Amino acid sequence: MTEEKKETTAPKAEDSKDKAEDTKSLDIKSLIALIEKSKEADNNTPKSAGDIYAQQKANEIKEQEEYRKNKETIEFNIKIKDFIKDNLNYLTAGVDKIVEIADNMKYDSDSSKKQEMQKTILEATFKSQENINILPSQKQEKIKEYFQLSDDSKRKLSADYWELVEDVINIKKIVNRQRDLQQSRNGLATDNDPMDKKMFELSKNVYRKPFTN
Repeated sequence: MTEEKKETTAPKAEDSKDKAEDTKSLDIKSLIALIEKSKEADNNTPKSAGDIYAQQKANEIKEQEEYRKNKETIEFNIKIKDFIKDNLNYLTAGVDKIVEIADNMKYDSDSSKKQEMQKTILEATFKSQENINILPSQKQEKIKEYFQLSDDSKRKLSADYWELVEDVINIKKIVNRQRDLQQSRNGLATDNDPMDKKMFELSKNVYRKPFTN
């Protein structure tokens, strides 16, 4: 009597792959379940009064900061045209026309409008080398840094560089006051101009030295 030999065949590669994927799938599902269970445990853990107060305080500070930023943005957009008008003599010629065009464009939000306006004025102001040269060397480097940014980054980071425009205006005002005072000291004020006469009288009071033996 002969024994029949049973042939053993190697498992197909596809069968092994399917089993491996099933095991992998189960492992991932188990891991996700454990993570969700851990989250539930954290959420169900009673919080102390101190923790609750700290969270409320953090939320309050965040809301106040958002309110402050929104308020500043709206005020900037409302006042920017008057700001340019009042300081036009200290800025690059034609910047008021550029601002007029930018102001009439449509924006997705108040924040987008503020960013575009600041970017427009920054670029217009510092196309003039005179406005760059008037600043301290450290701030001149900051201008170079600004112009190396992409257009999108210039827009998003414009608030960080806006002070440079204000610096140019304030420095030029100081230069003009010093010039006027120097002219008054040198007797260059005209008798026909009341303001010049007033500056001349003021300069005499400021620079007059007491008589000493």
